[in-house]
Amino acid sequence: MALSFGRELDKAGLFFEKSIMWDVGNGTSINVWHDRWLLHKSLRDWVVGPIPLSASELSLSHLHLNSRLQLEFQISFPIPESLFVLISSISLSSNPDTSFSDWSFKGRFDSSKARSVLHSLELSAPPFPFKWDLIWKATTYPKVRFFLWLLAWERIPNNQNLHLRLSHFQPFCPFCPQCVESCTHIFITCPRAVEFWDSIKPHAAYSQDHSWRFWLASNLQLSSPHSFAIPWNAIFPAALWHIWLRRNAWLFKKKNIPLSQSINQCIWAASECFFTQNSNLQSLKPPLPAWIPPPPTYLKINCDASFTMPYSPAACAAVCRNFKGEWIEGFSWKSFINSAYDAEMQAIFLSLKWIKLHNWQNVILSTDSKRAVEEIMSDMSLANNPTCLVNCRDLLRELQPLELCFEERTTNAVADLIAKDARRNLEAMDQLCILHSPTEGCMAAFVLDQTTGSVISNSIVAGDVPVNNSMVCNNS
Repeated sequence: MALSFGRELDKAGLFFEKSIMWDVGNGTSINVWHDRWLLHKSLRDWVVGPIPLSASELSLSHLHLNSRLQLEFQISFPIPESLFVLISSISLSSNPDTSFSDWSFKGRFDSSKARSVLHSLELSAPPFPFKWDLIWKATTYPKVRFFLWLLAWERIPNNQNLHLRLSHFQPFCPFCPQCVESCTHIFITCPRAVEFWDSIKPHAAYSQDHSWRFWLASNLQLSSPHSFAIPWNAIFPAALWHIWLRRNAWLFKKKNIPLSQSINQCIWAASECFFTQNSNLQSLKPPLPAWIPPPPTYLKINCDASFTMPYSPAACAAVCRNFKGEWIEGFSWKSFINSAYDAEMQAIFLSLKWIKLHNWQNVILSTDSKRAVEEIMSDMSLANNPTCLVNCRDLLRELQPLELCFEERTTNAVADLIAKDARRNLEAMDQLCILHSPTEGCMAAFVLDQTTGSVISNSIVAGDVPVNNSMVCNNS
């Protein structure tokens, strides 16, 4: 950082030097060819062609300004009549030469003049007018906006830039040893970037005929809705950020973040930013975090419970889906339960019985009760082991290699909504009500989960499980 700052100061110093002009006094401090003493220009600005090296260091005090022949002999260069007239109008005096900057006004620095001069220099001008508001008003976190700004200037610490500063750094991509790790490579052409974009289907494709900045600007100004119900220009910054995080996790920690996890985090971050910034729109609600689909050939069962107070009606629910997020079956159940913990344990127990009933293989059972999972998986014997806990342990051993896992509550939206709906509306008590299709109350969450599941597994094809459209209540 200090090295980069020093370089920028050096550049600023060079530009300031070019702003220096001279009021002619005795001429001893003024270089004839390179200093700006002749109508705010140097003599070199007035003539075309090479100048003798021996004459390049002449000071103005050594010249005979009123004799054209002597002047041409001293500077070793012929000058036109009009230029000689201009030079001869300059008179030397005994006063010292004084310099000033054209960035100043009446002897004081003037920021507006300095700004206009810098704009006229067109420093590092983009190949097309880049709208910087696309970055600073982007729908994303402030740190990601700053990251976008670094990307626009191609100043991120990739291997190509580090090689320019520190020669011992190799400029190549850690995943593609024959490719220089430029911004274009990291975020567009690297296989890890390609698989990321293929999974979320970008709107603006990259073309070799377009510049890096053109590709950035094209994506940042696309406000058309994406399949995740948020605009593309909200997803795009989050996607760039998570491609960069995924690259760094491998480079510095040797941790390979799974593609599905990176995409889930990307979509959730983009959704959070978009709906937070648009929170004044009452009709918009942030989508729930993505449901995590199982591997191909596996089934995923999410179970949950809804509890309000002791000895009042509580409900349990579960939903079974394949790796595409397609509905296989679900159930709801209602009874009187003493505590939230007992309700969560009952939901797991009912789900294990349900799995055994169907003889399902390759199943992942997920719950948002961490305590329940830890106690079921533990070999420790509690002082008063609840009957439900003992039954869960017995069934889990019988159904091996079934996997019981804890996942955050926000990934369990469908089962949670079914349980809440059953607690309020289900009339049958202590009966397992089988659901062969999503209920109306959970449909929006189910569609969102299915969209996410199909995006993550869009390149995988698996057999479908037959689905019936009916609801049956059986005695448990």
